[in-house]
Amino acid sequence: GAIWWGSRVLGLARNSNALILVIDLSNNPLEQLEIIINELNNAGIYTTQPKGYVVIEKSKAYQGVKVVNLGKLVNCTVDDVKKLLESYRIYNALVRLYGEVTLDDVERSIFENITYKPAIVLANKYDLIYSKDINEIVKDLRSVCGDLPIFVVSAKTGYGLQELPKNIFKILNIVRVYTKEPNSKSPSPKPLILKSNSTVADALKHLREELLQYFKYARIWGPSAKYPGERVGLEHILMDGDVIEIHTRIKAV
Repeated sequence: GAIWWGSRVLGLARNSNALILVIDLSNNPLEQLEIIINELNNAGIYTTQPKGYVVIEKSKAYQGVKVVNLGKLVNCTVDDVKKLLESYRIYNALVRLYGEVTLDDVERSIFENITYKPAIVLANKYDLIYSKDINEIVKDLRSVCGDLPIFVVSAKTGYGLQELPKNIFKILNIVRVYTKEPNSKSPSPKPLILKSNSTVADALKHLREELLQYFKYARIWGPSAKYPGERVGLEHILMDGDVIEIHTRIKAV
């Protein structure tokens, strides 16, 4: 999957929150888009959300198999998922289930490193093809990218760029989480910017990944807390506006 770009570019794509697929309208845009999407798919990176998919993150810091069910299990239970992972000698992991997921989907994800990234198509250089029927071009592009948002722009003239920032923010689907020192009355003024459905573990990795191995518990104030200062574990899903106080076996952060 790294024929055209190399593993570094695909690695950046895998670790990003979202993707902007830039194509040149003046030079066979349909072929460009096909190449981009095929390269991503060959690397296990999908821009069209499947009916259901599974993300497994292995780490001894999780102290067992933690399952975060963000969708629906079909013909199986959370215990079945845990037993399946243990049968493959996976004893410490965070498993995220999205959409409708079967046990076969979970098993497939053990061997395939698949991820889904929200994306938009940025069709640039409209100034060079303005005499052509742009609706026909967009229709052709849709045969490749499906329902991905397509923005026709010109970096040279500025055409279409004014709508871009708010749409990028929309597809990012992010949440803001504030950190707080233990015994401090006020949280930090600058939030962590995390993907929607991020967990406490994700917040720790954003701060300092080594915190995972020393993690004891966290306290949460805000929308995701059942009550102010709720004590939670690594698998707790954070929401926009949450305040998190991290406690470790060495020191609190």
